[in-house]
Amino acid sequence: MGVDHSLSPEAYFSKAFVHACHTGEPSRVQEFLASGRVTAEDLDQGHGAATRQAHAEIVATLFDTGASVSDWAISALHGRSKQDLPVILLDAGADPTARSAGKRYYGEPPSAVAKHQQNPEIKEKLLYLLRSEKLQDE
Repeated sequence: MGVDHSLSPEAYFSKAFVHACHTGEPSRVQEFLASGRVTAEDLDQGHGAATRQAHAEIVATLFDTGASVSDWAISALHGRSKQDLPVILLDAGADPTARSAGKRYYGEPPSAVAKHQQNPEIKEKLLYLLRSEKLQDE
């Protein structure tokens, strides 16, 4: 990431933090968080970036730090993830009844989309979690 001299130090810090979340650099994300300078807005932007890229470890860390469940989190419930991301998102409070707004599974709830999950281990965890919370919408 090149230095943009037109940004204030705070804006540059925010941009660098979100970049670390987007590129999947857990140790850098931890450094930013440890600085105490990450704002709630930074957390949410970083969370969105990490969710879009399916960086499950960073998403979990940001939830633990106080990030909110974003629209990107909801879309990740609908099959965007290659990892345990849907399970992490549900554990963090993502709405398990939210319907997909994406093209692939438009209008379907996570319980229906989970059946399309290709990783059998994640599919089983996700369906179990949805069943255990009595949230399947079939």
